[in-house]
Amino acid sequence: MILTIGIDIDNTITNTSIYSNTLLKKDPLYNSKNNYRELNEEQIKDFLTKYLESIVKNVLVKEDVIDTLNYWKNKGHKIVFITARGAESTSDFVNLKSTYLTSLYFAKNNIPFDKLIFFQEEKGNACLNEFVDIFIDDRENVLDEVAKKSIKTLRISEEKVDSKHKLVQNWQEIKKYIDSLGE
Repeated sequence: MILTIGIDIDNTITNTSIYSNTLLKKDPLYNSKNNYRELNEEQIKDFLTKYLESIVKNVLVKEDVIDTLNYWKNKGHKIVFITARGAESTSDFVNLKSTYLTSLYFAKNNIPFDKLIFFQEEKGNACLNEFVDIFIDDRENVLDEVAKKSIKTLRISEEKVDSKHKLVQNWQEIKKYIDSLGE
């Protein structure tokens, strides 16, 4: 069975939080915060204006992501990345820069995909429009919204967390689970 697999980017295929929090802790303006998700809207805007290029260019792809994506492409699965990137409360210039840098990042890292969709804060409708069979993300609230559209969900988290969604810790587990669906 051929599947359309929807995938988030930040903290799903990359270690965005780890890299962003390292930058956060080095900056005296933000060093009282432990996690960039604790920033208010204005601080996020300033933080992304200052560090977006560094984050997008330098964040690492998680282990086994590219091998897994290539494996799926070889099996004929369709890979659609659906991201909120570019929808942040920043300037239009920064948002467009985010989409451009992300596209370059995918090319530089040889990340295979069929489609890359930006500006999706609510990912459920994008999943429906792309006929996604299963969506992979790190955030519970995003997966809740997608699941309401009757789309299968996988939550990736390296930590043991409570989740209403099938929980996986790494890309080997994701690959194994997707293989079980295609059988």
